[in-house]
Amino acid sequence: MATAAWQREEGAVFHYGFLSSRTSGALKEYLDDKQVSEESQEVLKDAYDLLKDIVAAQNLFGKEKESAAPSETTLDAFGCASEVIVAHREEFDIKDWRELVQLFQTLHRTLQQLVTSRDKPHKEDVKKTRMFFQRLAKLMLAQLSVPQEEMPLII
Repeated sequence: MATAAWQREEGAVFHYGFLSSRTSGALKEYLDDKQVSEESQEVLKDAYDLLKDIVAAQNLFGKEKESAAPSETTLDAFGCASEVIVAHREEFDIKDWRELVQLFQTLHRTLQQLVTSRDKPHKEDVKKTRMFFQRLAKLMLAQLSVPQEEMPLII
């Protein structure tokens, strides 16, 4: 049985994996130094945009349905994120849809706080956000290391 990640284009998989890896590093920097460098700030802005897409797609499936259909990129991002959460639901302590929604909101809010520098996020939320991006990077980049089998041409 193929997972959604197996069916993604290699470019999108690489993008999510690389962005997630860099985001994890930026969050580690914040946890160590209690501040974010300019370079890491740009990475966190990109990660924030990714999570904004994930939350928008999640709203499509929840009670907060939007009137406009989400883009393919938005649905793809949500699929990747959901795959990570399902694979690690015990680590994230997710038992139902409500808790999944809350997790995505926490991740999104944490990055928003780091990007806007208004409020300092809770240390545990930053750790959880980093764990999410570590798992997402591992899943996405692992997909690139698995050789794809060619289907034989049947005549």
